[in-house]
Amino acid sequence: MIHEEIEILFQEIDSIEGNITKVAPGHGGSINQSYLVTLDTGQLLFVKTHSNTSIPGMYEAEAKALNLLAVHDVIEVPRSIHASDDYLVLEAFQEECRHRTGRSRWAGG
Repeated sequence: MIHEEIEILFQEIDSIEGNITKVAPGHGGSINQSYLVTLDTGQLLFVKTHSNTSIPGMYEAEAKALNLLAVHDVIEVPRSIHASDDYLVLEAFQEECRHRTGRSRWAGG
């Protein structure tokens, strides 16, 4: 079911090119369901959704916060692709991320 829902969502987002080849459960979080979505272009996306009544503005606020963090270029943050009351779509990390200090941590995928 979720695969079809994500496919419909992606058709409404102009910046997403390609077709879904795989939808896998994501990890982490306690109030959202998350999914790693692979496109036939090789792009990996992270999708968050909430099964209960959505909290208006929650995902838009998260996208805005990520964009503000990205401006300072101190840590790597995922690029926000789409935010609505029902979904947040982010570019997923596909490899190890490095902090400016040289320390690293695994970030997903």
